[in-house]
Amino acid sequence: MSGHAAIVEAGPGVIRRLCCATNTVADTELADTVQAALDAIDDQVALVGERPVAVEALWETALRSAIRGHCGALVVVHPSWWSAARVAVLRAAGAAVAGEVRTRTRTALLMRASSAARDATAVIEIAERLVAITTGEVTAVPRNAEPRSVARDVAGIVAGMSPASVLIDTPSTVPGASALATLIAAAVRGCGQSSPNTLELNDI
Repeated sequence: MSGHAAIVEAGPGVIRRLCCATNTVADTELADTVQAALDAIDDQVALVGERPVAVEALWETALRSAIRGHCGALVVVHPSWWSAARVAVLRAAGAAVAGEVRTRTRTALLMRASSAARDATAVIEIAERLVAITTGEVTAVPRNAEPRSVARDVAGIVAGMSPASVLIDTPSTVPGASALATLIAAAVRGCGQSSPNTLELNDI
């Protein structure tokens, strides 16, 4: 049993342990619980196998499974665009299963891969329904148009920020993320005369 803090990725499309060996969900029932926890994070109750279950209980089950084998504190890494209410759900569930819990945004973790200063770096997070661009603040572009149009919109926002470096977060669990990341990278490089360094990241 490990005594160091367990690091868990929560969202946008998965709940899994990042430290030590990757924790893969093989049990079908647990996989359903994880998906229900993600889908219903904004609700109080979700249907799992046609049974109503408290969302807080779903998150506790998912996090408890993810940190199995750890007895220390818990660090939960979540999408930077998640609301304070969503982060509060993580904190409450984390405290219930681990006692001591800290939350970190994906941007804070990904910034470590940048060669530029934090305030000169833009992080682009691709989710199922939106693309979030983070520097000091978070700006969201909905994925409700064709991919090239979304990429142009994202690149236009990035150009207005004039970053020295751009990191593109491409979660493998988000449909179409890799293809969209390629389009965004090309669009960002094509904007303006001084293109930033662009780095695509498959997963944290």
